[in-house]
Amino acid sequence: MIRRLLAVLVGALIAVLGVPAVASAHTHISESVPADGAEVDEVPGTITLTFAEDLQGPTAQVGVLVGDNDPVQLDAPVQGPTVTIDTSVPELADVADAGGQWAIAYTIVGQDGHPIDGTVTFTVAEAAGGAESESAGTETQADEPSDAAPISEAADDEAVDESMSPWLWLAIVAVIALVVFAVVKTERMRRKKAENAKAAANQE
Repeated sequence: MIRRLLAVLVGALIAVLGVPAVASAHTHISESVPADGAEVDEVPGTITLTFAEDLQGPTAQVGVLVGDNDPVQLDAPVQGPTVTIDTSVPELADVADAGGQWAIAYTIVGQDGHPIDGTVTFTVAEAAGGAESESAGTETQADEPSDAAPISEAADDEAVDESMSPWLWLAIVAVIALVVFAVVKTERMRRKKAENAKAAANQE
């Protein structure tokens, strides 16, 4: 479902920009810290996403979803091929110490001008004094395979002209923001549905 939604939204962005559809390989995420699917003892001070090549723009659109909390959208700084998310920023104050599953949805722009979307997930151990039910829920999530969305493949494009109109950049940022929000919202709904189904099965 998430893959299909991403494909539709990225296709809409390409249509808005008038980019010809020509198949090509694009950049991809090569490393994340914490790693996708990892289990860590505490919330890291920073979360980094490193890609195979340098990225465009000073920032990248990032959505952070922690447990059942509302998704948080951030502009994370970009340096070369790396996106860095500072977990101490005010926007993440409510979840800075939260245990459970963290999902990081990102949208970056590669050197060829194409937006690339994906999701990285990891699990933070619950606090020692947490309820047993919460601990059990964390263990169940840790046993489940990572549901990272595969990187969308879009059509190729000529390199973006450095003199591109500011209005066109604003259009790109607006569409990217919609993509990130839709991905995070869909991931939350999927997980909520799975939890409801599990609760119903336990009652039976």
